[in-house]
Amino acid sequence: MKPTLELDNLSVGYGRRVLLKDLCASILPGQILTLIGPNGAGKSTILKTISHHLACMGGVVRIGGENIERMDSCELAKRLSVVLTERVRPELMTCYDVAASGRYPYTGRFGMLTALDRDVIAQSLALVRVEELADKPFARVSDGQRQRVMIARALCQQPRVLVLDEPFNAMDRDAMEEVHALLRQFREAGKTILLASHSAADIAKACDIVYEMEDGRLRRAVPAERN
Repeated sequence: MKPTLELDNLSVGYGRRVLLKDLCASILPGQILTLIGPNGAGKSTILKTISHHLACMGGVVRIGGENIERMDSCELAKRLSVVLTERVRPELMTCYDVAASGRYPYTGRFGMLTALDRDVIAQSLALVRVEELADKPFARVSDGQRQRVMIARALCQQPRVLVLDEPFNAMDRDAMEEVHALLRQFREAGKTILLASHSAADIAKACDIVYEMEDGRLRRAVPAERN
């Protein structure tokens, strides 16, 4: 079976400064890989590079065997979706509007939603149990609710690869359990998931492969047993 996502001697950083180099990893369909490390270790920098928010400083990121540098933004968005830790502040947008913006790779420049698009949006909101927030202003819901709406937005892209940076931030225990259940659904559907977390306890139930950040490199660790 071919990997869905591959890091081949990847180097990442900002400007001309390389923070991490020679990173190698691969994830098969239906696998969840988690990066563990303290805040500031470079986890988000890796995720931003994989999602092409930052340029690769060396090496290659491949999705389905294809170099992401050769994909346009629309094609990459159909294959990979990402939820980063930066706080999103869309003015005057409802939670539905935010989730619906995940359909942009499919709607064209005018953003006209079809019946199929609306079905995908409704299903995505329901999967993360925020359908009751659809008409509420995004700026007025809690941090945990915003996180779940952003995951719904990522799901609206119908990606092969889902990238989540600290996905359990600001969530209570019940919300975390719901996201764990969602990740299991994704695994069973053959999706590839890449997580980053500072807390091994948060992701113990939701990982097949664990890499720890250590001295600017990735070290493979043994996942904790799932309950």
